[in-house]
Amino acid sequence: MGNKKGFTLVELTVTFALLAIFIAAGAAVISSVTNIYYQAQGTSFAVQVSEILCNRIAQELEQAENIPFQSTLGAQGEALYVTPEAVEYVDGAGRHAKIEAAGEGDGGYLQITYYTAESGQAQTIRCYDEKAYMGYYIKSLHFEKASEAYYDNVLRVELELYSSRYGEYGVTNYISCYNFPRDSGGDD
Repeated sequence: MGNKKGFTLVELTVTFALLAIFIAAGAAVISSVTNIYYQAQGTSFAVQVSEILCNRIAQELEQAENIPFQSTLGAQGEALYVTPEAVEYVDGAGRHAKIEAAGEGDGGYLQITYYTAESGQAQTIRCYDEKAYMGYYIKSLHFEKASEAYYDNVLRVELELYSSRYGEYGVTNYISCYNFPRDSGGDD
């Protein structure tokens, strides 16, 4: 009988063991790359959504008029009424308006309400449909006058988004109300 060709059981076992190690290592690398991809995608979506929402808020507030009005939140005779949850103003078309986050739980979205002076009726607009939020919702929307380092006509807006898939994302934006006097603060 001479030369037998083939593999022994030990050689086959070692080959399959090495193959299993290489496959496990490859799966770990692919899994971490996939996680990094989804994390980057989630951050990209959050940046896009926050920019869309902050631009809409800025578009409204930058054109706010310096006209006193009766606030629905209780203030009288102010031209810009800011609470942590909402801001009321008179828009560029002369309508009394309020910006706030609306919705509970997984449904927080940007809402603008326009009040008609003659009839006192309100028209509420949900800003953007669900697809525009890309799986995120507004967890919190906070308004306040900017610190003393800024002019009096500058508002600080903090927006926090949440997605069950991607997690939280927060952004702070400073908005100048151009039609209001900039009395103090800032650099000339």
